[in-house]
Amino acid sequence: MNMQVVLGASGAVGQAVIRELMARNARVKAITLKMPAAVIPGVQYVLFNPGELKKHLQDAQTVYHCAAPRYGRWVLDYPVLQRQLLTALQGSKATLVYADNLLMYGVPRAPLEETHPHGTEQARGRLRSQLAQGLLTAHHEGHVQVAIARASTLFGSEVHSSWTNVDFFQEVLKKSTLRWPGNLQKPHSLTYVQDFARALLLLGQGNRGMGEVWHIPTDLTCTASELSDLLSRLLQKPIRPHQVPQLKLWLHSQQTSEHPSPLDLAYQFNTPFMVDGRKFQDAFSFKPTPKQQALQETLDRIRQFR
Repeated sequence: MNMQVVLGASGAVGQAVIRELMARNARVKAITLKMPAAVIPGVQYVLFNPGELKKHLQDAQTVYHCAAPRYGRWVLDYPVLQRQLLTALQGSKATLVYADNLLMYGVPRAPLEETHPHGTEQARGRLRSQLAQGLLTAHHEGHVQVAIARASTLFGSEVHSSWTNVDFFQEVLKKSTLRWPGNLQKPHSLTYVQDFARALLLLGQGNRGMGEVWHIPTDLTCTASELSDLLSRLLQKPIRPHQVPQLKLWLHSQQTSEHPSPLDLAYQFNTPFMVDGRKFQDAFSFKPTPKQQALQETLDRIRQFR
């Protein structure tokens, strides 16, 4: 049985990919900077070491690149990681599936299709654009088979790096308040992390998606007010939407460099920010998890572990 390798196995996307692979009885090697608190039985875990990366990828059929350096070190560490990965894959028959986001587009002019121009002024958005272009260049030059999947703001029971993270849903559960970093009436696409993982596997198990960028469909594009109504019905109690003041967003941004600052992403919540996943949906007959189910599963798991 061919080996499936997950790079960045301790993050939410990496963990979701591992769960999906194990549900399919795959052989899984998980490469991580730190061992997760709870390992998944049957998975071979190894600590990331650039000098040993080529050895660990030798028998890989597919490599899922879900790794992300600390947010404050993206500009320094991401290009180094990509060079190390491409070097390790030289001569390998493995395909590479890259878990990407939508930062390169900046303020959208319309629902985000794969052909939307890259136009951000932010350094991290330009970096994401350069990294993706570097991978596509490596593909077209014949060095490695690459597919790129892009998701919008992630949510799920293990997500910590987006606004709609575990803390966000815990506040919904404990205080019946939905805190939103922008306009309560502007639509925003949210991607269920398990849908992202399922889509990555579809790209990784065949050659149909190689050399292309794919936006992953979601069933949850809504305003904060609409999301509050959905959660109110699921929880059978009123959930109040609340727009977080700019000063509090600034204070929040000063407290950590681990995750994206809400000020950096404010444009995504103050203009319509909608992902168009029709290309992927049509090519792979992919159906995202219905929004009520995805939200209910997230709430149930957070309740279970809090």
